[in-house]
Amino acid sequence: MMPQVQGFELLVSGPFCKKLASPISGEIISDAKLLEEVSTFLSETNLVLARTPRDGDASDTGLSESWFSVGGNSAEIDVSTRDDAVGRNRKMSQKKEALRKQRYQRRLSQERETLRRMEKRLTARLLQVKEAYEASNYSLSGKDGHINWLLRDFAKQKRAERFRAEEEQKQLVETITSQAAYLATLRDMVSDQDASTTPSCGGDEQAVQASFTFEIAL
Repeated sequence: MMPQVQGFELLVSGPFCKKLASPISGEIISDAKLLEEVSTFLSETNLVLARTPRDGDASDTGLSESWFSVGGNSAEIDVSTRDDAVGRNRKMSQKKEALRKQRYQRRLSQERETLRRMEKRLTARLLQVKEAYEASNYSLSGKDGHINWLLRDFAKQKRAERFRAEEEQKQLVETITSQAAYLATLRDMVSDQDASTTPSCGGDEQAVQASFTFEIAL
């Protein structure tokens, strides 16, 4: 029979029953002796007692409690619970770290792809600029060559025209010089003949003057 103390019952088993319950049948242990034995047992075994309410017992306070043992098993449960919590936290941390790494790798991949596309566009643009520059230089060199050819041809024509003008001027100077000498000779001849000229010579003088006028016209 399980001992009771004023509406509380002690849940015990094993050797604890031998220490708390008397082997004498039909004898009820007094409250003082029971408390003394309980205190002695607790001091010897370091047993922790806790009270829990029990339904169906009508007392002055409306509550009934039962005593039960929460000894070494409670410590083991606490350790197991703590280990489970640590394991859950570790798993959660590992999942968060894996997600963070995945996001980081995804961001790196996107950045690399963006840089690769940008490099392609810049390379194509640089090639276009280079081709345009080379074509512009070729066009300018062609234009310069054509302009130089025109300038050379124009200079050649000018040189030829100047040479012809110089030749014509030279010939004109020679003609004027020869005509001046010829005129001087004729003047001298006319002056010498004035004194000895007779009236019958009038026709000859007119002929000479006509010849002189014709040569000047030439």
